Amino acid sequence: MEQERIDEALELLWVLDEEGHHDLKRFNLSSDDADIDAVVEVLSIEGLADLSDGEIKLTDKETQACRKAFYGYLRPTEGYNGGGCLQG
Repeated sequence: MEQERIDEALELLWVLDEEGHHDLKRFNLSSDDADIDAVVEVLSIEGLADLSDGEIKLTDKETQACRKAFYGYLRPTEGYNGGGCLQG
């Protein structure tokens, strides 16, 4: 799967999380990806997102990676140095 599709899904997850939304249906409807189910499967398999009870959320490690990618920093208690967030 193209990294761009994964990155766009991660960015959408980040935005929805910032707005307080975790509903998988809302995520699917908000995405422009023609095969979002395949993207969701990859996110889950790769450990980038957690799926449970009709919700989708970035994993804790991926949240930290995205925070660093989007804002350029980690909180002092966050030492995670990897992840898939916008990594090409």
